[in-house]
Amino acid sequence: MGFYTLSDGNKADGSPEHAFAKPSLTIPDGTMAKAKIMDAELKSFDWGKHYEVKWCLQDTSSKGLYVTQKIRAFDENPGKRDRAVQMLVCLFKAVNYTPSHDEPPSDEDLAQIKGRVAGITIQQWFFNGKEGNWVSEVYSAESFKSIEGTMKSAPASQSISPSSPPPPSDSFVPENFKDDDIDF
Repeated sequence: MGFYTLSDGNKADGSPEHAFAKPSLTIPDGTMAKAKIMDAELKSFDWGKHYEVKWCLQDTSSKGLYVTQKIRAFDENPGKRDRAVQMLVCLFKAVNYTPSHDEPPSDEDLAQIKGRVAGITIQQWFFNGKEGNWVSEVYSAESFKSIEGTMKSAPASQSISPSSPPPPSDSFVPENFKDDDIDF
């Protein structure tokens, strides 16, 4: 493999479409895209723990962008926990993975889903002048149809000013952020 051979095996063509940075790191609301699991792990913090799945979009105009899915399967709220456990099982089914035990998945278990592809639906969020994305749905990649979403504007109460910092990174959590309106 030569220096100009890309990770997908193709030769670099230097076209603007492939070389230039995308003008926005935010994925349009309602985008349905095939995505590859780049990482999946159990994250622990002072306030608790959750599963994080890092997806890389494989198609649509957002191809190559990443979105992180947080699955709060250890939430103290029973309703949130139940929905998160349902999402975890849904994810496992979508990528044809069956856990070998009935315990919470470990990082070793999650390592087995890395590199697998599924269809995901991405939504936008706005909070305190910031914006980002979250994964709302996961499907099997088999016969999944990708659809371009529509970029939403921030509500007037959440407007994003030109002096705002760039969109949040994968590890960004706004101060005092409560995601009660986000199911997972």
